[in-house]
Amino acid sequence: QRMSRDGDEIGNHTQSHAHLNFLLTQQAIGGEIDAAQAAITAATGHPARYLRPPFGARDYAAIDAAQRRGLRVVMWTAMLGDEPPTAANAELARQLLDQVHDGAIIVMHDGDQGRPGTGGRTYEWAAARLVIARLKAQGYRFVTISEMDRPGHA
Repeated sequence: QRMSRDGDEIGNHTQSHAHLNFLLTQQAIGGEIDAAQAAITAATGHPARYLRPPFGARDYAAIDAAQRRGLRVVMWTAMLGDEPPTAANAELARQLLDQVHDGAIIVMHDGDQGRPGTGGRTYEWAAARLVIARLKAQGYRFVTISEMDRPGHA
């Protein structure tokens, strides 16, 4: 609710972060998407318009399930690897910045769901602060997926 009030885009990422390519039926895939849509709608008053499949898993069945529900599948163009890094935050920020271009979609995580061990992802939060500051200094603007999706967006 806070994110919606703040004007953040709320996207569907499934109810339990399931790897959609491993779900064998349209019913199972649809159930993951539908449960998340119901929770999002209950919290914000409107459904999500976009789906980012967990782990980037998007075979035909997952894409079809999303499209049947009026969701556009959105992926990322920049992301740190899934392994806990040994590099300093400044180096992690540089690794992300090297992947950024106009229209880039950066994925950064603040949780550990689906990750073994107890390493956490606080390094991504720390790197995010550097990435945001550097991109703003370079003249980049941060927009929602809906803003990027508008015709004529520059």
